[in-house]
Amino acid sequence: MDVGRVPDFCIERHPYEKAVSSAYWHIRSRRQQIPFDEALEIVLEEKRFKDWHRYTDANGKVCVDEILRFEDLEVDLHRIVVERLGIDVPFVLPGLKTESRSDRRPAMEILTSDQKRSVQKVMAEEFDYFAWPV
Repeated sequence: MDVGRVPDFCIERHPYEKAVSSAYWHIRSRRQQIPFDEALEIVLEEKRFKDWHRYTDANGKVCVDEILRFEDLEVDLHRIVVERLGIDVPFVLPGLKTESRSDRRPAMEILTSDQKRSVQKVMAEEFDYFAWPV
């Protein structure tokens, strides 16, 4: 990475967490309530939470300098903003859209084995690249 330029980076979250969050967001955005399992099937089919194409080229090559992991976001942003760019700003990350998810357990505990396999199939590139726990 060129020291004199601002790094290109993006943020990625564990696919299970993204799938569960997306399903709850889908439920919240509908006029009629639907069961979580049905919402999850919809977001899996539509690949609503898949962002691989946003930071890779047509061949699947990563096109950003760095991909930050959501679970380490505060530490990584501090490293980039304060240490790398020299901008001394104290910050606390807000918790946005937290009201849409009624079940606050980790996604690993929410999803069934079959649902996990479905997420793994949709997010195969991400599981391979990041070596996410399954």
